[in-house]
Amino acid sequence: MGPEAASRTLAPLLASPKAIGLELTIYDPDLDPDGVYGARLARTVEAAFAESGRFALPTDQPRGNAAAGGRR
Repeated sequence: MGPEAASRTLAPLLASPKAIGLELTIYDPDLDPDGVYGARLARTVEAAFAESGRFALPTDQPRGNAAAGGRR
């Protein structure tokens, strides 16, 4: 499943008032030294939360390095 499909799948689940959290497992930053996959994962989850209509980052929230684990 690609990032767009994952986001589309997660969004309606997160929109439910029964959704109180999300757990991500088995992401090992040691296996992603450039942070490429971590950043993709963070963008996918962020998009799903935003598309759910229940959660969204403020438009003035900085983005980028935090999604890559704070690497510069």
